[in-house]
Amino acid sequence: MRRSTAAALLAILLLAVFMRLLPLLRFVYWGSDVGEYHRLAAQLVAGGHLGTDYNGWGSTYPYFPGFYFVVGGADLVNIGLGSALNLIPPVLNALAVLLVFLIAVRIFRDERVGIVAAGVLAVSMPYVYTNSHPIPSTIGSVLVLAALALVVGPSQDSKKNLILLFPLSAALVLTHHLSTYFLMIAVLFSLVLKSLSVTGFRWRSVAPELALLAFLFSLALPYWLVYATPFRVNLLGDLGTMPWWGPFGLLLAGLSLWIVLVTIRQRSQRVLVPRYPTLRRSRGLFLVALAFTFGLTITFIFVNVPGTSIKLPPVDVLFLSPFLVLAALAVAGRKVLDFSHDGHKPTAWFIVFTLSMLAGSVIGARILIPYRHMDYLMIPVAVMIGAGLALFHDLAFAGRKRGFTVALAVTFLIVANIPVAYPPPEIMAGYDEGASSHSLVAISWLPGHVNGLLATDHKASTLAFGFGKTNATWDTARWTLIASNFSNAKGEMINVSSPSGHKRVDYALMNVEVRSGTQLFPWEPAYKLSGEAQGKFNDLPFQRFYDDGYTQVYYVNWGLA
Repeated sequence: MRRSTAAALLAILLLAVFMRLLPLLRFVYWGSDVGEYHRLAAQLVAGGHLGTDYNGWGSTYPYFPGFYFVVGGADLVNIGLGSALNLIPPVLNALAVLLVFLIAVRIFRDERVGIVAAGVLAVSMPYVYTNSHPIPSTIGSVLVLAALALVVGPSQDSKKNLILLFPLSAALVLTHHLSTYFLMIAVLFSLVLKSLSVTGFRWRSVAPELALLAFLFSLALPYWLVYATPFRVNLLGDLGTMPWWGPFGLLLAGLSLWIVLVTIRQRSQRVLVPRYPTLRRSRGLFLVALAFTFGLTITFIFVNVPGTSIKLPPVDVLFLSPFLVLAALAVAGRKVLDFSHDGHKPTAWFIVFTLSMLAGSVIGARILIPYRHMDYLMIPVAVMIGAGLALFHDLAFAGRKRGFTVALAVTFLIVANIPVAYPPPEIMAGYDEGASSHSLVAISWLPGHVNGLLATDHKASTLAFGFGKTNATWDTARWTLIASNFSNAKGEMINVSSPSGHKRVDYALMNVEVRSGTQLFPWEPAYKLSGEAQGKFNDLPFQRFYDDGYTQVYYVNWGLA
């Protein structure tokens, strides 16, 4: 590696760390579920083990303990749990820029591609926004990238890398189920694409990847189906008319079909010869992709974003334009992959992640959450963007020294994405995932004062549960919050199916954030409470129990109902 490359990579790494910690300049904690992760990590630190006795929103959280061991382990070196939760996951995720650089360089043997790919993951909104949160996928994403970096490159390296891949994959299974799924389908589909495109394909040429895949399936499936029972019951059971075992039956059918197709392909002598892209064709593909990305974004102004009931505000198109321009370059870089060693792998990752996202839009949106695919899609897209920019440089200047000009243009494209990495609440369907110091004042008061079920929205619930040690409602007390009067809310309040069980609402918490944007399900827009909905808390049977000017806690006096 040249010194200039090393210096650029170090700068990108520092930028990635800064971008992921940026919300902490405004908030004490960042994330809609941060309280739940804090409570579980605190339980691990206090008791030395992570039990499954858990009354929070994420029923599967305690069954995937890897995240909590990473965060809770900071206690061994006297780092406060709050600081560890805020800092360790995002900083670890910043290592993604080094891993995607390694992937790109091992495929292209071109440091330019790696630097651009690293820069894209450092600042692009779909990757930065999600992975700035202290959540299991923030660490899971890095583990996926590390595994993918170990499966690209010379085949002799793949055999040696199995020594690292096995424990790394086991750590991934214990950390995050969705990240494990993405690694499984990425490795599987790269094998499918290679076996059907290479003349004279032999199974022994992909023995290391087959071994990794067998290990992943043999570890993950029993873990999901036997041990992590809430995952099986609550998530895999949420498939509409399809039984929970339906996806696994489809998987077996697909594997059988794959073996048949490979057998047929092995008997064929047809050689697929790709054509190297020209400048004119690459430029045309970029313009088509640019029109498509803007057109698709405009479409979501009128129809819901897949897997949600959220429509994008028109201003989103302007706000996201720096990222849309950058993403369009991936189409030009895709073709170059056909001429690179293991270039089929990023292509396979992109195809299978896209297919999975489409499947999640149609069936099982709570399992294959469409918008949760975006940060993983950015992995192959970042590599393709790097390849596209390198291709344009080589074709446009044909050996002429314009390195500084091109570097300046690339830097401008990447820097232009920094201001749009964190969309404001009005663009994010009213969501603001930060916990301010004002909201935490009341949360610290809750223990010892509130001993019943507390009704409030999702973000305030996770704070009350995680930091205030209070059972809350999350999204299960919708009408308690948004109904215009007590009479319309009473039927729900008498028996709420909350995460802690069927209970009566005895308290309600409202603050400035809940009033301006009540957040229930993450796939729904936030509700702006009407004046009548807010006003009902000033009438009986609600009695103001606490008021610090920012937050109010009400006692529900059922004797006066």
